[in-house]
Amino acid sequence: MNIIDLDDNIIEWKPRGKTFLFNSNASGLHGKAREILREKYPTQTILEEVSVPVRKRKTLYFDLYIPLKRLAVEVHGSQHFAFSSRFHKTKQDFIKQQRNDREKSEWCEKNGIELIILKFDEESEWENKL
Repeated sequence: MNIIDLDDNIIEWKPRGKTFLFNSNASGLHGKAREILREKYPTQTILEEVSVPVRKRKTLYFDLYIPLKRLAVEVHGSQHFAFSSRFHKTKQDFIKQQRNDREKSEWCEKNGIELIILKFDEESEWENKL
């Protein structure tokens, strides 16, 4: 499928990532999101760690993506909302992560892909969001 990157370049994008067809060991927030998607869309291929060409020389990754639904899912832990030395070496790293999150959102909007962000502190609402 052709997409438009954030610099307005038209690129052929073939979503690729890890495919989990069978019940794999789900752990943590990412695993929980995968299991909810698997239950909600049992016949769909769910890809993980899907590369996203947001700019000519910049690739980011979706946590989860369902190609036939054009649905991207991002699981955001606390490190997406506040600086944490556990996840960021510097405050610049935190700012970069926030910029990357914004760029993924802009890229999805530009290409007609639904992006659902699952926040770590709203776990009880995930099933309704998906």
